[in-house]
Amino acid sequence: MDRYGVDSMSSTQTIDDKADGYARCLDTFLSGSQNSRLSVNVSRNDPVATWLRRRLPLHSQFRSVAIDDTNHLVRRDTFQRIRFHAPTVEDLDFALRLTRARGKTLYTNFLGVLHYHQHNMSTLTKYARRVYIDTAVMQGWQPYLFRWPSRESFLAASFHSLALILYAFDVLDNEIDALNQRQRKYDTDTTADDNYFGAFMQLTQQLDSNRARVLKYRNRRGFQDARALFVEVVGGEPPPDLYRIEPVNSYFLRCLRADITAARRALLTNGWDIIKRDEVRTVVLFLWTNRVMAHLARKDIFRKTELRYPCDDWTIQHWA
Repeated sequence: MDRYGVDSMSSTQTIDDKADGYARCLDTFLSGSQNSRLSVNVSRNDPVATWLRRRLPLHSQFRSVAIDDTNHLVRRDTFQRIRFHAPTVEDLDFALRLTRARGKTLYTNFLGVLHYHQHNMSTLTKYARRVYIDTAVMQGWQPYLFRWPSRESFLAASFHSLALILYAFDVLDNEIDALNQRQRKYDTDTTADDNYFGAFMQLTQQLDSNRARVLKYRNRRGFQDARALFVEVVGGEPPPDLYRIEPVNSYFLRCLRADITAARRALLTNGWDIIKRDEVRTVVLFLWTNRVMAHLARKDIFRKTELRYPCDDWTIQHWA
């Protein structure tokens, strides 16, 4: 640190072969914003760089300073001056305030720290609360330009997409199991490859077509499973049908499909071309949860709110 004259130093975080599919997606997203070659990057703190950084999108600001709390060294006098203020995402908050005070950061991938979380259906609720609380802390850092008609129409759209993707998984898995039986594969094959992802994406697109949308989604298989999962993640019942707006439903599903496409590409990049079908479902449900809770925590992106949900009262204690 003395050699480069910096106030703090961070290094990359990595995963191992025991990481699950969603952890591999997150690792690919994170490493995609970092230099793949061995290097040492020092942030600039001159007035021009400081002025430009404050006008960048939030994710670009984080990329430019690259502070990672899994392995972060800070000078004592710097920490005494800046300190942690936020109850969560304290590393990001610290990085923004340090660079705005014209501090210098160093990031290197010469060193690596093994760090990831377990993502399975038993940890989904805790993950939902973490995303909600983290986003609630960060919501004032940058304005959100797009606004949804209402929070209830957004939640109705998210529930519509959840019921649709669960139905698509059921249809796809039943077809695969039936094919295995016809081919006398009595040992059920539960693996999935890129073709499985492709078939799932094609089926969800067909189910969201104008012809299929006429069918009452409440009559489809998987509705009760979707309702139970919605209550578990959000903490309340889905909004009634009177809040359904079809263009909002389609827009949410398109955004979710874009998230799934990015995750599919990330898994292929990370060398996981064959995984379990249940793990594909888990990755998709975590993507759905991330999109729902990251929006739900931002009160400023909804034009109106009529119904109250338990998540409105969540604090850092509910995450722990």
